Amino acid sequence: MAIFDAIRAKLADFGQDVANQSEIMTKSAQIQEKISLEEKELNLKYQALGRAYYARQQMARSEGAQMLLEDISAFEGIEKSINAISQLEKSLEDVRSGSSEA
Repeated sequence: MAIFDAIRAKLADFGQDVANQSEIMTKSAQIQEKISLEEKELNLKYQALGRAYYARQQMARSEGAQMLLEDISAFEGIEKSINAISQLEKSLEDVRSGSSEA
């Protein structure tokens, strides 16, 4: 019966390995989805900034004014998204490397 115990133990180990890999894949997919959403948000911020800049340049040209300053809040929003993506990518690396901090 020792052979059956050995087989049972190997199957249990295999099952645990599969469960661990499934958990890593699930966490990775969740983090990748968050990265994707944050990148989409960042692109929307870039688009809004570009539209605002274009509109201001058009207004400045038509009024003969000098270039207007950039919208600081738009830059802060972009920096926030870039930092969030960086943190999520680090979490993804941690999950993939087996760290349980994510």
